[in-house]
Amino acid sequence: MDVIKYTVGGKVRFATPAPEYLQKAGVTIHTIAEKLEKDVGTTYEIIADRDKPAPDQAEILAERRGGMVVSRFQAKAALSAAGLLDRAEELVAGADPLTQMAWAEVIEFRRNSPTILALQGAMGLTDAQLDALFLAASAIEA
Repeated sequence: MDVIKYTVGGKVRFATPAPEYLQKAGVTIHTIAEKLEKDVGTTYEIIADRDKPAPDQAEILAERRGGMVVSRFQAKAALSAAGLLDRAEELVAGADPLTQMAWAEVIEFRRNSPTILALQGAMGLTDAQLDALFLAASAIEA
């Protein structure tokens, strides 16, 4: 199977061919590639799927972390279960007013938000530990 290789914003991307139902309507890999070139303003080439490079693990991890979002309840419950809630709240109490407001008022916590990253550093958590907290939090239901 062939794929479309194109570049947007300096990043190489890949698009797969049209699903079978679109192919029946006359949409081909070439029409998709031409639309990309026209709408996105990028050049493209059609390559064999086997020639597509393996995904960059760092990019996959960054994308996964960018999608990690939990509710305030889930975050605090996971911190409590890990024995870290009291320490986190101590750090927030000594932080700037904006961080305190974010901690008290935010509806959801995003893994890569400035508040979470600052707490991660202050608590000495590794990226893997923070990922594990977010995964544990996402499994918690009230």
